[in-house]
Amino acid sequence: MTDSYIAVACSDYAIRIIANSDLATLKTLTAHISTINALEFISYMNILLSASSDNSVKIWNAFVATNTTAIKTISVTAT
Repeated sequence: MTDSYIAVACSDYAIRIIANSDLATLKTLTAHISTINALEFISYMNILLSASSDNSVKIWNAFVATNTTAIKTISVTAT
């Protein structure tokens, strides 16, 4: 992706990657089953992290156009 973009957590528990230039949806990422509470791009590693009320953190390769599933899921339990 060469365009400037943003990640948006949506009410349907999906993450949408949006182009800043025209607000077009470039990619939809689905895997969470509850509210997404945080998103963080780590551009030098080409990944996106998402944290959800479903007690998981997911690692995405948001820069690969054909990949729309999490590359790793980490379950988190409250202590």
